[in-house]
Amino acid sequence: MCDIYVYQSGQRIDIVEDMISLQWLNCYQDAGEFCLVVRATPRNFRNLIFGAVLYKTDGITAGIIESVQLEDDARTGKITTRGHLSVGMLNRRVALATTTISNVETGIYSLVSQNLRGLPLQIGTAQGIPDALDTQVSWGDVLSGVTSLARSSGLGFRARFDPYEATHTFEVYKGVDRTAGAENYTGYFGDDIGNVLKLSTLDDDSDYHNIAVVAGEGSGSERKVVFVGASDAESRRELYVDARDLQSSYSTATDTGEVDESGNPIIHYTDRTYTDAEYTAVLAARGESKLADKSVTSTLSVEVQAGESMRYRVDFDVGDIVTLKALKYGITQNVRVAGVKEIYERTGYRVTATLENA
Repeated sequence: MCDIYVYQSGQRIDIVEDMISLQWLNCYQDAGEFCLVVRATPRNFRNLIFGAVLYKTDGITAGIIESVQLEDDARTGKITTRGHLSVGMLNRRVALATTTISNVETGIYSLVSQNLRGLPLQIGTAQGIPDALDTQVSWGDVLSGVTSLARSSGLGFRARFDPYEATHTFEVYKGVDRTAGAENYTGYFGDDIGNVLKLSTLDDDSDYHNIAVVAGEGSGSERKVVFVGASDAESRRELYVDARDLQSSYSTATDTGEVDESGNPIIHYTDRTYTDAEYTAVLAARGESKLADKSVTSTLSVEVQAGESMRYRVDFDVGDIVTLKALKYGITQNVRVAGVKEIYERTGYRVTATLENA
C-alpha cells in the first residue's frame, strides 16, 4: 500500500496508520472523490477530522475530508472518511457576475481566478490550448461552471498537490490521443486480451432534437430568437431553449480586495454590452450545447482492468482517448478515460478505469 500523509492548516502533521482500504477516484471533468477506512486508533481519530487534507504518496492529487464515521463494537473499531478531491473546493464559491468565454482554457482560468476570494488554490500556467467556445458563465457555483465548460469543450481540470509546500494548483489540461494509429498509441482495451470487465451500450432517439429555437432577451415581438441546427422539414425536431438569462448587457466583477463590516468582499461591477453579432453567437452556443444533450443517445459505458497490457500512468491516464475493442459485438471505438479508481486493500492493489464516448 501507499503511504497517506495528513495535513492540517497547511502543515503535514502525521501519517495514517493501520489502513484497511482506500478508494481514490480521479476524474477528467469532475472533482473526483475518495473513501478511506482505517482502524480506529487514538492517533487516527485525532488526525482524521473535517477539513484535513489527505495525500497519497504515489499520486498528484489530494482529498479534503468532508465526512467522518466512527464504528466501534467494543471489540474493534474503524473510522471511515470520505470527501472530494481538493479541486472540489470550487463549489464553495459563486461565480459573481458574468465571465465571457471564447478560448476555453483562458476562460476557465479566468472564471476560477476571479472568484477565489481566499480559497487556498493557486492558478496554474496556461498551455495555450486553442479550443474555442463562444459562451458565458453567469452566477452559479464555480465548480459547476468549470465542469460545464470542460464537458462542452473536451478539456479536463484538476488540482495538483505539492506535498512539500502543501499547495493546491488548479490546472486545465487536455487528454492525450492514444488511439490506434496515433503517435502516442500504447495499446488498447479489448475483450480479446481480457482487460474489459463490464460493457453496456444504449441507443435511443426518443429525446432527439435537431433544431434549437433559442429565445434570449426581450419580450413579445422584441424578443431575440436564434435558430440553431439544420434539417429537412420531415425529420425536423425543434427544441425550445429559454435563454433569457443571457443578456446583451452584462456585468463583469472585479474584487477590490476590501471587505465590508461582515467580512464579505466589496466587488466593483462594470457594465458591458455585446454587439449584435456577439450576442447572436452567445445564444447560438447555448443552443448548440442544449442540442448536444438531445442528440441520438449512443451511450457506451465500459469498466476495464489496468494491468500489464495497459499500465496506469504509463500507457494511459485520466482524460486520454484510447481504443476499445469488443470484438464479439463488432465494436471498435475510440473512447475517453473519464475516470480512474485506484483501490488499495490488504489483499492488494488494483485499478479500474471508466471509459465513455469521446
